Amino acid sequence: MGLFGKIKSGLDFVAKHLKTKQFKMTAGELVDVLRLLGYPKGIYVSFKENWNQYELESAGWVEDHGRRLVEVWYLVEVDEDEEEVSNPSFVSERERLDPGREVWIHMSEAKYEELVKKYGDILRKFEV
Repeated sequence: MGLFGKIKSGLDFVAKHLKTKQFKMTAGELVDVLRLLGYPKGIYVSFKENWNQYELESAGWVEDHGRRLVEVWYLVEVDEDEEEVSNPSFVSERERLDPGREVWIHMSEAKYEELVKKYGDILRKFEV
C-alpha cells in the first residue's frame, strides 16, 4: 500500500469513530434492544430529537403506582467548578418513561459495526 493508501486508510478509521449513527425507538423497545446487545458501553441516549446526548448506563422495566414504566439510567456531567474543566465528574440520573415514548440512541459508526459483528444487525429497523 502506497503513502496515499495508508493516509486514506487512516482517515477512514478516524471517520468511523467520528461519524455517528442515530436510531429512534420506543422506550419499551430500548429495553429489549439493550438486552439483546448485552448492555454495551459507548451508547448515548437523548429523549427528544437533537437534544443533549447522555451516556446510557441501563434501561429496564419498573412498577410505579400500578403502572409499568421504563426506567432509563444515564450519566450527566456535573459542573462543580467552572474553572476545573480538565477533570469533569459525572453522576447517574434516571428518567421514568411511558413504554411508548420515543427515545433516540446514538453511537459511532465504529461502535455500530462492532455490535453488528457480535450480535447481527438488530438495530437496522430503528435507523434514522
